[in-house]
Amino acid sequence: MYRNFKEIEKDYMDYWRSDNQKNAIELAEKAYIDFPDSIENIVLDLIIFYGKSGNVEACKNKLREGFSKGHWYPSVYISAFIDNDIYSEEKLIWERMRDDKKPTVKQLKHIRLPKGYKPTEVSPLFISLHGYGEDLELFDEHWKSEVFDKFIHVSLESTIPVGYRHFAWNDRDLAFRQITQTITELKGKHAISNIIIGGFSQGANLAMDYVLHDSKFNLKNFIALNSSSVAGLTDEQIIKKKDMVSGVIITGDLDPYYNDQLEMNERYKDLGLKCEFIVAPGVRHWFPDDLGEKIQYSVSILQNI
Repeated sequence: MYRNFKEIEKDYMDYWRSDNQKNAIELAEKAYIDFPDSIENIVLDLIIFYGKSGNVEACKNKLREGFSKGHWYPSVYISAFIDNDIYSEEKLIWERMRDDKKPTVKQLKHIRLPKGYKPTEVSPLFISLHGYGEDLELFDEHWKSEVFDKFIHVSLESTIPVGYRHFAWNDRDLAFRQITQTITELKGKHAISNIIIGGFSQGANLAMDYVLHDSKFNLKNFIALNSSSVAGLTDEQIIKKKDMVSGVIITGDLDPYYNDQLEMNERYKDLGLKCEFIVAPGVRHWFPDDLGEKIQYSVSILQNI
C-alpha cells in the first residue's frame, strides 16, 4: 500500500494531529516493520506517541531501544513525559548520554557553486540555516529550490548538539560569529554581490535577527520560513533599517506561531520595513510541498524591491 516511509509517516502523523492516537500508533508500528531503513525516525515517533498517550512500558522499551543504538533525543521532544518520576531510570541514561555529547569543534557546511560558475564573474550568495533539532542531512532534504542554482549556496549546521544528530542555534553570539566568519571566508574566495540569508523555524529567527542587526556586510534581504518569534529589535532599530532591509515571511496557516508571525509582519509594515507575507494553506510548522517555488518567488520579490 505504501511505496515509501514518507507516505506512511504523513498518514500516521495526520492521525496523531487529529487526536486519533490508536490509528497513529498502529500505523507507526506497521512502518516499523515495513520500513527498516527508517527505524531511526520511527522509534522516536513511537517514543513520543507512547509517552504522550500514557503507555509507559511501551515508551520505556522504545527509549531503551534508541539508547542501545546511541540515540539520545532533544529534551523538547520527550520532556512532556520523561520528567515524570516513573521514567527516572531512563532519564538518568538520557542525561549521561547528553552530558557525554560535546559541541562540535568544526562547523559543518555544505557549499554549492552556481551552475556555470566562473571565478571571474560576480555571484550572489545564499546562506541557509536549519531549524531547532535538525542536522544538515534532514534540512537539505527539504530546503530545496531551483533558484539556488543561481547562487553560491551555503547551508550551515550549528555546532551545539541538542540530540545525537540534532543541533540548535541556542547561542546567539556564537551563531552570529559563525555566520560572519562564513561570509568573510566566502568573500575572500569568490566575487560575491547580493547576499540573502534564509532559514526554517529557529533558523528563520536567526536569519532575520542577523540581517536586521548586520553592520558589516550591508545585508539587505532575508527569507524566513515558519519563524517562531519576533526578532529582538526595538522599534528604533527597525526604523533605522527600514530603508536598507526587506524580507519575506513564509508560513502555514496551521502553524502554532501563525498569530505571532502576523503580528511580527504588521509591526514591520507599520514601522516602514518592506516585508512580504506568504501563507501556505493547510500547512503546519513544517516545509510546504511547494517550498521550492515559494523560495523562488521570494527571491524574485526581493530582487525587484
